[in-house]
Amino acid sequence: MCAVNFNTICGYHIDRDDDKYGFCWLVPLGDWEEGDLIFPQLNVRIKLKPGNILAFRSNLLVHGNLSCSGVRHSLVFFTHNNLFSDTFIHRENNNHNSNSNSNNSNNGKKRKPNLTKDKKNKKKN
Repeated sequence: MCAVNFNTICGYHIDRDDDKYGFCWLVPLGDWEEGDLIFPQLNVRIKLKPGNILAFRSNLLVHGNLSCSGVRHSLVFFTHNNLFSDTFIHRENNNHNSNSNSNNSNNGKKRKPNLTKDKKNKKKN
């Protein structure tokens, strides 16, 4: 997803609906002064410039920005935690083996080779 911001001032917040493994990608645009991005938990203040790209975990870090003078726009790319909820299907056993019996289940684990059986087959050949 992408948010397009026009001279937006955001107070401190956490994006709780963003994917827990995802990153937020911030791309600032325009000509401005001040308006730094703040991460109060980390005691970090970042002065972004046009052409910068910043990635951070918006669902874990409290963040916000200060007011600025001039024109500051930004593109913010992120993934909500429900974006792919219906797309990916968990299968119990996705390691199908053409030699395996369909009644046997390995609970989604990869089949380990049977070394004893493999050695016997080599002796026969």
